[in-house]
Amino acid sequence: MRNLIISWSIGFSNLSDLYFFIFGIATSVSSILSGALSATFIPYSQRLGSRNKRRLLGVIIIAFTIIYLAITIFACILMIAFSPNRSLQALSTHSMGVMIISGVILTFLFFQLIQIADEYFKSRRNFLFGALSYLTINGIAIIILYCYLNKNIWLIGWASIPPAAFICITIYSKLNLVLFNGKDNIAPYLRQTFPLIISGSMGMINVFIDRWFAAGFPEGRLSILQTALLLVTQLGGVPINPSINSAYPFISSLYKKNDMEKAIITIRTVEKRIISWLTIFTIGYVLLGEKIIRIFYHHGQVNLSNIHDIHRIGIVYLPVLWYSSLVSLYLRILYCNQIIRFPAICSAAVIIFNIALNWLFSEWLGWQGLALAAAVSAGVYYLCLAAFLRKINLYNASTLHVILINIPPILMFIPFIEKFNI
Repeated sequence: MRNLIISWSIGFSNLSDLYFFIFGIATSVSSILSGALSATFIPYSQRLGSRNKRRLLGVIIIAFTIIYLAITIFACILMIAFSPNRSLQALSTHSMGVMIISGVILTFLFFQLIQIADEYFKSRRNFLFGALSYLTINGIAIIILYCYLNKNIWLIGWASIPPAAFICITIYSKLNLVLFNGKDNIAPYLRQTFPLIISGSMGMINVFIDRWFAAGFPEGRLSILQTALLLVTQLGGVPINPSINSAYPFISSLYKKNDMEKAIITIRTVEKRIISWLTIFTIGYVLLGEKIIRIFYHHGQVNLSNIHDIHRIGIVYLPVLWYSSLVSLYLRILYCNQIIRFPAICSAAVIIFNIALNWLFSEWLGWQGLALAAAVSAGVYYLCLAAFLRKINLYNASTLHVILINIPPILMFIPFIEKFNI
């Protein structure tokens, strides 16, 4: 394991590569922890009054803040471990990179808070109070962390405090649940947050897979791949995730009432909303993506040729965003009907399939092949879930409907074909 870490750290020719590698791991860990936290706190809201719900929301805000700080510090530790000079000077010199990572993680966790507040705290006043408090607390934390990094203060000693606090809060909550109800009811709520845990685990595995296959690529190529992936899959998901999260409670309640007709109508409405956001983002990225990338690299760290490559590879990554957004909706349909086994098996199969495609396409196309492998794997995942939903009559999407959804992602491969002469 030590030799593997050393070989990987040598592969990071600059800290730009390292930022995006750590970002992938950190967001995956955030997804898993936020899913577990939701499963722990959700049962309380069903039997509490408005005042106690407000207190519970405050506890959730504090717990999410602890997770955020823990993940950010974890990213700092990884940066020290994988950086060539193995010192905190790298963090002090490149503290803005750490701030970018922590800021995106903050946004990711804020979406999870929106999901919890929207589903279990119906009062808009409570939700706005929680959201503003969350942003304020974490904004202060960002400023403090930035000052600490610039002063080169040792942060590793603090790393054990946030995880320990999170574990204590979780244990305390679970003990109270058992004492109040006389039995452990965590399992049903864990099923509801299972999509977060599954997606987080898959994301983490794929980060390591892509890093493994990209280890032999020329200097700067991994940075191009990961920059494109960051711009497309993370920034593109900003308007899409809230659309899915806000509709999930309503879809779940319709299935519980066996009102299949309204459930399917609601799903189609959400699907149209997702496709509208995807279309807007796709057109915007194709037309303006290269100019935005130039702004990100205005100090000249990346030359014009690399900016053009990032833009082209980002277009090939667009199908990943397209398919993963629909997959996220379909997973919620399955989990609100307590269907867990098939999506879990399908997720594992897609990971294996992605490994095979990474090996095949990286041999054939080099570093560009990883983008193609990710897009094809995401498309297969979408088709498997769509076929399964149709088979069990939870969402009867017609063949023409599926074909029309697949046309835009297929068209996105045109610049890839033109660029690399496939």
